[in-house]
Amino acid sequence: MPGAGGLESALVRLPRLFMLALDPAGVYFADHAPARHGPAYREAAVFGPGVQGGSRQASEAEIRALRDGPERERGPGANPLEWSASEVVTRAVVDLRKSGSAVLAGPDGEVRARVLRFWRGDSILEISSPNRQSRVRIPRDTGTGTGKGEILAVYLGGFLSGR
Repeated sequence: MPGAGGLESALVRLPRLFMLALDPAGVYFADHAPARHGPAYREAAVFGPGVQGGSRQASEAEIRALRDGPERERGPGANPLEWSASEVVTRAVVDLRKSGSAVLAGPDGEVRARVLRFWRGDSILEISSPNRQSRVRIPRDTGTGTGKGEILAVYLGGFLSGR
C-alpha cells in the first residue's frame, strides 16, 4: 500500500538500499514500529461492550469535553516539566549525550534510554521501562532554537511522568 511506513509514496517507490542512504533514521523507525492491531483513532476513542466492534472514533463533542474537562490527577511527580528539570533527568541527558545510553530510576522501576545517531544528523531516542516503551525521532535541525539536550530532557520527563 502506498505510504505504508512512510517509505513509499504513490508516485515514487525507492529501493530499500536507496532509502537507507537517504533517510536511515526513517528506515530504522519504520522497521521498529509496533505492529498495529485494529484501527487507529485521532485524539480519542470510545471503547466498551455497547460499542459496535468494541471501539469507535470519539465525536468532536466528546473530544472537546475531554480537552475542556479537568485533568486527571496522576499523583506526585505527574508534571513532565518537573521531571525534565530534575537532577535525575539532567544526569541522564549528560550520559545520553556523552555515551548514547543512560539508566535511571523511575517510578515504575529501572528506565533505560539510548540515542541512536545516524550519519545525516537525525537521532532516535528509545526509552523503555519494565511496563512500557517509547521511541521518538529527533531531526538534525529542530528549527525551534531548542537544543537536543533540552529535547531529550522533555521526552525523558514526559516518560517518567507517565505521559
